[in-house]
Amino acid sequence: MGNNNKENAKSSVGNNVDFKSFYPIPEGTVKLLKRQTANFSLCFPRLTQWVQRDSDIKKSETDKKKGIVGTIESLGNLANSNMPFADNILNSYHKRQESYLKSLEEQGFKTLTIYAQSISPFITGIGSGHPTETGMILDRNTGLPYLPASSIKGVLRLAYAVNIANGRKEVPDSELLYYFGSTDTKNAVRGQVVFLDAYPYKVPKIRTDIMNPHFNKYYTDDKVSLPVETESPVPINFLTVQEKSVFVFRAFFLPLQKKVEKTDKDSNTNETLKIEYNEFSEKDKIALHSAFKTAFSVIGFGGKTSIGYGRFKEIEKEEAEEYSIITYSSPAEITEVNVTNNLSPELHKIYNAKLIEQVDAKGKKKWKIQFIDFPNCSGSIVNFQEIIDAKDGSLIKVEILAKLATGFNCKYTPD
Repeated sequence: MGNNNKENAKSSVGNNVDFKSFYPIPEGTVKLLKRQTANFSLCFPRLTQWVQRDSDIKKSETDKKKGIVGTIESLGNLANSNMPFADNILNSYHKRQESYLKSLEEQGFKTLTIYAQSISPFITGIGSGHPTETGMILDRNTGLPYLPASSIKGVLRLAYAVNIANGRKEVPDSELLYYFGSTDTKNAVRGQVVFLDAYPYKVPKIRTDIMNPHFNKYYTDDKVSLPVETESPVPINFLTVQEKSVFVFRAFFLPLQKKVEKTDKDSNTNETLKIEYNEFSEKDKIALHSAFKTAFSVIGFGGKTSIGYGRFKEIEKEEAEEYSIITYSSPAEITEVNVTNNLSPELHKIYNAKLIEQVDAKGKKKWKIQFIDFPNCSGSIVNFQEIIDAKDGSLIKVEILAKLATGFNCKYTPD
């Protein structure tokens, strides 16, 4: 069993043990998962802190008066510390998808790529399995939040139905078959639009959010028939992707073969019939694009969409660059720093920091900026590489110019 502080483990009467907090996994595993380069999808379901008081075991909750950081907040800090190290893998994902769509276009297929920025917090998989009962769907290779293609297809199917409803309360499945197909066992047919998984354009920022159920007994106790206002609210923390994060949605049209009626002559002579496919026009592309716009603004992606989560707005690729963690080649080009651990620097104030040399798995030099003014902060992680004339421990000054979704816009100068 991994304890975050062995001195906090105290034996009490009988078999009861009183821990300040602990992880129910081997201590060696805890150390591996707490490495800054650890994949967050491995950390998230395992690094849940628990507190045991006699026979009662509960997940660790934040207590600012006692200086205790709860499980969800701790996981959020870990996410913002670890996720930037997945930037290279994320870039390879996008290059692979772009290359795939390009090859399809060369063969004459219609494709669609949309850059969309979240205008509200985004959460996917909040109901998925997790010790805290507030999950999040993470890509197993990058450890980053993403939208599975199947989820996108479900939302787009509904959005397209909304667009063609024209005041009708219901849209028959027959009008949705052309793009989205059917799973009817008797008349199963695949859809002619294929969606790819949607990944963040660059590593997003994770933040802690809260929901506040007021009628706990009404939902959990069958004997309570009505919700009453006398119950105390029960705050529940969960992780979300911060607004202003950019995701890339990609899709393409994969036409079905047209039905060809065989004649007696064909079957007798075994002649090969000409195979024809449905043709897609710019009109089909516009219809799909319109469905995306409805999904972004009206329906939403992920969980808690009924209260406004998961809303997006379409932007140009050039705009997406403004909300990205950038890779740099020299000190003069450094303009953005991704600050972690809830650091809230004042604008237009100069902070002292130093460069800490790091080497990734491929042996390539990277750097970490450690803010000297905040000794209790793990620092800000950036992915700029091969800083010219810099040495490990070099002192720098960082002026905070503006706050962005992924961190802070900064001006960097050597000390």
